[in-house]
Amino acid sequence: PIDRSIFIKKVTLLQHVTDGFQGEKEVFEKEDRLICPQCGGDLGHAHDSATHDETLREIGFSFECEKNGHKFERPLVLHFCPDCGSMFDYKTARYVSLYAYSITEKTKKFLRENLDIETKLAPLIQLLESGGFKISNNVGISGVSGSSHMFDLTAERNGSTILFDYGLGDSNKLVSLLGKKMDLPGREAVLIDFGEDSELENLGKVYNIPILEMEQEGWEGIITDLISTLKEPPKKSVQRRRLWGKSNE
Repeated sequence: PIDRSIFIKKVTLLQHVTDGFQGEKEVFEKEDRLICPQCGGDLGHAHDSATHDETLREIGFSFECEKNGHKFERPLVLHFCPDCGSMFDYKTARYVSLYAYSITEKTKKFLRENLDIETKLAPLIQLLESGGFKISNNVGISGVSGSSHMFDLTAERNGSTILFDYGLGDSNKLVSLLGKKMDLPGREAVLIDFGEDSELENLGKVYNIPILEMEQEGWEGIITDLISTLKEPPKKSVQRRRLWGKSNE
C-alpha cells in the first residue's frame, strides 16, 4: 500500500496452545521442523500441515513488503498493463468474459487419423460425379419451416439431391440429420461415419438414413442402391400430329 511494490509475502501467525506462545511461523521454523521457541516442543514438519501437532493452531495471517518491511492486513490488488505501464484497480477495470473450449478424446483421435478428409472422400466424389451429380461442400439449404440447414456435402442431379453429413460415431449427429431431412422433403440423406459405433448402422435403418463407412467394403453398393431410388423428373412427351393431304380426285 505504500510504494506499490509487487514483492510481498504472506506471514502466518501460529500459537502453541500448551504454553500460550504466539508468533510468526518463521519464528517456529528450525530447519524443516516447527519447534516451539518457549518450551522446545517439536510440533511437526514445517511444510506439511498434516503432521502438525494438535496443540499448534493457526490464528491468523498478515502480509509483509519485502522491499521496505512494512506489514499490513491485506494487499491492495491492482492490475498492471504491460503495454502502457499503467496500474488500475477492479473499480476502473473493464471485465470481458473469456470462454475456454476443449475437445473430446474421440475428436482428438479423429483429427489424428482423419485429417485428410478430401482423400478419404475422393472415391465417393468420383462415383457421384461419374453418375452426373454436381458436388458442393458446406451448403446451406432452406427447409419448409424457413430454417436454413447446413450440410457437409451435397450431390445434385436433375432436381434430385443427396444430403451428406460427417459423424464420429455419435448418434446425436444422426438425429440431427434426421431432423434436417424431415424439413427438406424429397431429399435423401446419408451419414458418412468416421467413428467406430457398430450400433449406428441399426439406428440408421430405423431412420431410413444409410450409414456410410468409407473404410469398409460395400459402401459403393449403398450409394448405387440409393441413386436407383431417386425420382427423376418426368420426361416431356411430344404429341405428334398427323397431317393428311387432300386427295385429288
